Amino acid sequence: MKAVDGAGNTQYSATWTYKIDFSSPTTVINSPASGTWKFIDFDMDITEADTGGSLLSTCEYHVYSNSVERVAWTSYGCGATPTITVGGIENCRDEGAAKCFVELRSTDNAGNVDLSASATYDIDFSSPTVTIVGPASGTYENIDFVVDITN
Repeated sequence: MKAVDGAGNTQYSATWTYKIDFSSPTTVINSPASGTWKFIDFDMDITEADTGGSLLSTCEYHVYSNSVERVAWTSYGCGATPTITVGGIENCRDEGAAKCFVELRSTDNAGNVDLSASATYDIDFSSPTVTIVGPASGTYENIDFVVDITN
């Protein structure tokens, strides 16, 4: 590059080399599989990669429970394992099929973003209840009998 000022002084600058990265990074959920039942906190095994050459800058996740955002976009170290919490006041707090939705994104140093990784989990953190209907507690039996249990 050549620059000339009003007095006619000339300055030549060094050559600059720029790298261009048009490729979005990739994010893959290895486990747990979408659609599995979760009853306690769980770690997500994630693989993030950048094929464009600028390397990963940030990796983030967010969580919806019963369609309500419970965790806004939150950074975790790329290559690390984010933990999703399960329970009454946790990330995934609503019980039932397909109640917990987790989405991940990774961004490279060129600003390319990948939003392709998401999974939905079934949640059940309540303990089952068992009721013995008969025979009555404390009774003696002198023959074989059947215990009637409901849950």
